[in-house]
Amino acid sequence: MAKILEHGDVFFAYRPRVGEDFAGELADVQRLWMIVSPRDRVLHRRLVIGKKRLPRRRERHWSYVDQVARNPLRLVDDLHETHYWTKTQGMRRQATARAAGEGVYALVHDEEERCVRFIYRLELPDEPGDVQTELGIAPEGSMIATAFATSGTTKFTPVTSDLLDRRGEEIIFIGASDDLGVHLDVDRSVADSADIFRSLAMEDSEHPLRPLFDGMWA
Repeated sequence: MAKILEHGDVFFAYRPRVGEDFAGELADVQRLWMIVSPRDRVLHRRLVIGKKRLPRRRERHWSYVDQVARNPLRLVDDLHETHYWTKTQGMRRQATARAAGEGVYALVHDEEERCVRFIYRLELPDEPGDVQTELGIAPEGSMIATAFATSGTTKFTPVTSDLLDRRGEEIIFIGASDDLGVHLDVDRSVADSADIFRSLAMEDSEHPLRPLFDGMWA
């Protein structure tokens, strides 16, 4: 039996490596983020995904919560193009982030397996492309979500909403494929608006949307 702990909107974004204007494969990606926004709360969390892609079945990927804010604009302040100076290489440029997927998610307690799953279903793109394939973002997916326990005799503890609210919290995602019988409704009408992208005030003129709509690298 599965119990939904929270549900909301999910958004994926990636950034090319420092000094690069374009990413054409996973090796060109500097970082992959996952932004989750529960619908019953005014809150947004941004997670850095380890290995720059979602885990395949039984793979374990370390991640962490690197930003939590009520104002979504705080999550994208450092996703714009930035310039900084280094002693060894002089002025360096970090390209702006690109959208890689948008959809809905649920944090689900699997009472039979006594674990918590993070499940999602994409609204965009309609058909996954090269970007989603390399970043491991399937049309729908399921991951066991666990965190390091801070007390007791067990090393790990199931992820909760409270844990996701803590900046710096380390999360381990384990790829899974079991069907928990939880249906996530998607709204294909967002195809022309990109709901989360709009709420984050990330304009197409600065943040290329091609990966979001047709799955092609940018």
